[in-house]
Amino acid sequence: MQQYLVGLYHGEESGHLVVHCNNSVILIDFGVKQSKDYSFFLEEELFELRLTQANGRFSYQFIHNNEADTPRNRRQAIEAKTDRWRLWALAVVAVIFFGFWAIQYWHAPASVARQRAALASGWGVATTAHIYQEKDRWFVAYQVGSQVREIILPAKDTLTGLGFPLVEGDQFAARYAAKAPTLLHIDWEEVSSTQQARYLGATVNRHQTLHPELSLQQVRCQVELAFALEGLAGVAKIHQQASADFPAYNTNAYLRLVRSGAFREGEQACL
Repeated sequence: MQQYLVGLYHGEESGHLVVHCNNSVILIDFGVKQSKDYSFFLEEELFELRLTQANGRFSYQFIHNNEADTPRNRRQAIEAKTDRWRLWALAVVAVIFFGFWAIQYWHAPASVARQRAALASGWGVATTAHIYQEKDRWFVAYQVGSQVREIILPAKDTLTGLGFPLVEGDQFAARYAAKAPTLLHIDWEEVSSTQQARYLGATVNRHQTLHPELSLQQVRCQVELAFALEGLAGVAKIHQQASADFPAYNTNAYLRLVRSGAFREGEQACL
């Protein structure tokens, strides 16, 4: 946009007024000795020059008139109104976006919890979780379609969900969410026959250590009975009988198992 340098001369004695713009005279008036207003355009912009006389002295105001009904001001009013609508629209979009983001942010944990609960109940895509160790960290590798995904177990997870120590090469049945493959549920009770034998052997050794009054045959019989009644969950209750780390497999769970009618009845064969 072109710049304009506007100046004026107002004779103190004669009152003659000359207004010039960029070295060109745009207004001449003679004998101006009282307050007076002038209007003129610079391109399409309307300006006003106000001369105010008070106490024998003049003051001057150069005003850009953006309220008068001119083509330029009408266009600017329309553009300003359009800009306001755009700002309102942007504000509405921003509020909607923020609201959607907030809902997703606050509900994401609940959504993940629901999906994990669904996976635990049998929903999801079946796969096999392979356990391996690298630099003192435990990893789970599993197949998603034609790809192999990996997740890191928390540093404290050196035990399975049943309380048995992890061993590199362990395999467990697992399920992942089809639309969120990183959500993986491992079924610690569905293991290979080799792992099952290892869990039974480890439980026999621990049970015998905790109950030296029992013969090896009685110990094995009780462990096998727990497995027959409740699967590996029952074996875990015997394995963790002196522990309080696992809510479902601890001293109280062990006592409920061995005091149950089914266990006492089956235990008769162990005597």
